[in-house]
Amino acid sequence: LQRAPVLKLKNLGNCVREWSALKQVANCPLLGTILRGLPEPNANPPSAADVLSRLDPVVEAGIRGRCNEHQLRAVCDACGSKGFTLLQGPPGTGKTTVVLQLLNYLHLVQYQSHYESSLRHYKHVELKVPLPGRGGPPGRGA
Repeated sequence: LQRAPVLKLKNLGNCVREWSALKQVANCPLLGTILRGLPEPNANPPSAADVLSRLDPVVEAGIRGRCNEHQLRAVCDACGSKGFTLLQGPPGTGKTTVVLQLLNYLHLVQYQSHYESSLRHYKHVELKVPLPGRGGPPGRGA
């Protein structure tokens, strides 16, 4: 009698998630682009200075201070391209740092855009509530 190998499964949660992801991959709009792995046609990635110039100088300095040269290039390439960016490397090369700075950049660009849009909108809106000291209720400012 021959013994069959036995594999003890502790948790099927990961297997179920992986199987579900594999079943859904056909619905991915970028599937063809991912599988071909071709760069964008006529892609001229913007320089780091062009990409980071969209940010406040203090934030730009912060991102530059947290990334080495290669990480900064990865952040700028991802921010300046359409489609997707593949980030790979062995352990300890700073992939997490790049992702954090990329998310930081994207968040701050959106925040800056919203802030500027709000400024343009409210620049033309009359202030309905009088400010203290300018016709407001007595005793609330000089």
